[in-house]
Amino acid sequence: MLRQVGSSDERFKTIIFKPGRNILIADKTERSSGTDSRNGAGKSSLIEILHFLLGMRTLTGSVLVNPALQPDTFSLRLDWPRVPEGVIASRSLSKRSRVALEPNVAAGTTFVLTTGESTIPEWLNVIGIDLFGFPPEHPGISARALLGLYIRRVSQHGMDDPVKTFPTQSIAEATTNTAYLLGLDWRLAAAYQELASRESLRKKLKAATKDPAFGLVIGTVSELRGQVAATTVRVQRLEEQVAGFRVVPEYERLQARADEVDARIRRTRAEDAADRRNL
Repeated sequence: MLRQVGSSDERFKTIIFKPGRNILIADKTERSSGTDSRNGAGKSSLIEILHFLLGMRTLTGSVLVNPALQPDTFSLRLDWPRVPEGVIASRSLSKRSRVALEPNVAAGTTFVLTTGESTIPEWLNVIGIDLFGFPPEHPGISARALLGLYIRRVSQHGMDDPVKTFPTQSIAEATTNTAYLLGLDWRLAAAYQELASRESLRKKLKAATKDPAFGLVIGTVSELRGQVAATTVRVQRLEEQVAGFRVVPEYERLQARADEVDARIRRTRAEDAADRRNL
């Protein structure tokens, strides 16, 4: 799927991927000593760059937050289902809100003839549709989560768990995305994710009720019971008005006004008929 990764910085060594398994290593040279380490050669940085080019918005814990890299623009050439020549995605650290696509596959049906910029949500949307086959409605799954399963970030402890891609990810969310990736019933997992969210909210509300400030904001039990009783009485009155067609409180006054106007119309008509006979 990936073909090539490059940068506007001339010091960056362009990475060219070949068909099959690609292994990135740091080799020693003739000038290397026994104390030289293969750490810091840029292997993990390449993973960060791939995530950045594929729609990563938060750079917390990433090497890309280095101020020296802000002027740089990175690019990725990758295969694309609708484009035989592939797509080139370029993104600058100084302009992270947009990504340049050649051709612009996020522009719709005319993408073959255009090259332009798209927002990150648009880029992620077309990744989900074209690369992962998302249906029109796909609650609980996201392109970023699925990419995280393919491209594990060491900075986010992505290797610690086979399903979760970062420690704070909920097991319900991780299960939903993994189920979709494996062709299982992800909608069932998404339903469990919704239940887990409700249970989490219930626990938070239960814990909040123990805070003394909760009563000052929401009210005490006795106050709430009084409001419930008053509201119940008001609802009963409204139901009685609806049943008696007295939805508007001043209905009787309006009805009297309408009767008066109707009488005046009748009287005017009678006077008009008398005038015509006299003429």
